[in-house]
Amino acid sequence: MSSSASNSRLKEAVKDRLQGSAYPSMRRLECEVYDGVLILSGRVPSFFEKQVAQETLAGLAGVKRIINCVEVN
Repeated sequence: MSSSASNSRLKEAVKDRLQGSAYPSMRRLECEVYDGVLILSGRVPSFFEKQVAQETLAGLAGVKRIINCVEVN
């Protein structure tokens, strides 16, 4: 599978995982994927939710590293 296809599949898996979250703010987060490196961005109301977002995505197959750029309001 090409790197582009892998990135696309991983990005879809991330979006699906975020959309399934019990936290509405996590459903609005954005992501970019580059060779297994996930860059997460957006805003959440608490540091706890920022950490939950990161932990929720850390277990996905193909994620090598997460750069968490989420801002806390």
